[in-house]
Amino acid sequence: MKNIIVVFLLVVMGFAGCRSRSGYSESPPVVSHHYELVIDGTAYLRQDPVHPGLILGGNTGTWCPRLTHPKSGELMQGLGHGILRFPGGDTANDYCWVDVLEKKDWRIDIDEYIAFLKENGMKPLFGVNIFDHETAGAQHNALEEAVALVEYMKEQGLGGGYYELGNENDGPWNAHDGQQLTIDEYLEKYIPIAEAMKAADPEIKLLGPAVSGYDNPKQHKPYIEGFIEGMRDHADLVDYFSYHYYGETWIDRSNNNRIDLTRPQSLAGQARDIRDRLAAAGLSHVKLGITEYNAAVWGNSDVDKCVIKQGLWLADFIGEAFCHLDLATVWISLTPAYEPAKKRNGDPHSLIDEGVDPPCPTRNYWPCALAFKALANEDREHPVHVLQVDSPAPTKQMTVYATKGFDGSWAGVMLINKGKTAVAVEITMENFPAFAGVRGWRMGEKEYNQGYNNDETLVEFVPDCEENVISLELPPLSIVGISVLCGGEQGSTSRQGNGH
Repeated sequence: MKNIIVVFLLVVMGFAGCRSRSGYSESPPVVSHHYELVIDGTAYLRQDPVHPGLILGGNTGTWCPRLTHPKSGELMQGLGHGILRFPGGDTANDYCWVDVLEKKDWRIDIDEYIAFLKENGMKPLFGVNIFDHETAGAQHNALEEAVALVEYMKEQGLGGGYYELGNENDGPWNAHDGQQLTIDEYLEKYIPIAEAMKAADPEIKLLGPAVSGYDNPKQHKPYIEGFIEGMRDHADLVDYFSYHYYGETWIDRSNNNRIDLTRPQSLAGQARDIRDRLAAAGLSHVKLGITEYNAAVWGNSDVDKCVIKQGLWLADFIGEAFCHLDLATVWISLTPAYEPAKKRNGDPHSLIDEGVDPPCPTRNYWPCALAFKALANEDREHPVHVLQVDSPAPTKQMTVYATKGFDGSWAGVMLINKGKTAVAVEITMENFPAFAGVRGWRMGEKEYNQGYNNDETLVEFVPDCEENVISLELPPLSIVGISVLCGGEQGSTSRQGNGH
């Protein structure tokens, strides 16, 4: 279908294809643009299978004792987590798993982490302490402790797990305790520890260098280039190149930085550059993982914390991750949360508030949960194809992502409207089996703002569908997900009503 952009202003009587069965009580929205999209079920954006459970992974910390609460596992499963990183960011540079296990204090120990993984069907991603250290007067050798960790995990039935060595050792914030390293110093630790760990369990997956970002030419680039070059003759010691993606520099009242809704689109160029560098070094087998991501809303002010832009950013990044990554773990799945005007001392990156009993979803839980519904059909186990989307919309206004099940039984679409006016969309689904059913979910600014501990945040609706064309309207500043169940012969069509 030829792409046509029709720009018009009109008042509609409701969201004709993007509403719950009971409709809307709000004033009719203003629609500023109409876009015609085409999604071809045979046009793959990438040829390799994408595993949702690895793309939709999470993080938690040893400081979160409610990890053991059943509600934590239930909520993480609702995010599609198939892998969980632990013990949490820079804690990896200090965490002595042997000492914590022996003390059995308030901190989460490795046995509790293992039990959680088994109970909830997740893979381990353990941040390995690469520094020799002393606890309670006893000396601990980092290499020996790393090997013992691999052996212990294997004994517990979790052989072949994922291990990331160190954390953000490029960062000057680690200088105060000697944990900031040059890339050469990092490699001096990484290589012997990685060799010993692989000898203990050849099936494990090793990640490095856990660099804190990509953009800084003086801080990040030497780590990226130096690690890849350092692995040229040690190809068997790295399975994933890992780094962190916060998209913006520090955001707070002291500067003019704000959440940039175009930043998730930078991931494509970064991924291409890193993969090209890996291939040039004979490391084309190495996959790409981002083990921390979120909008960089730090600082002591309330600037851009837990606002709809953060929710849009998260969903948009997940869409890009399906397109360009092999593994991604959001920062942070479970930790005490920030909630405007109520919980000002918590973390605004939290998806699940660990500071209440039982743990509950935060505002930022729902954009990630919606992505799981739309792009994985709520199935973290089975791989998906990522599809090309032919869209005339500028990505600064709207982004669209599409997937389909490997068996062709379903297709998913996620649309993100970054603008302050509604957008009308027609999606022609070409080369799909006949539709057996279509359902959808949406979340706008109102729903997001009411999302803390609210299981009714995502509004379910049935999109208008005429044969293979789906019509809907995206509210301003919103995320919309669609799941299409397919049946019948390839290329055939059916008529699906909107239930009104």
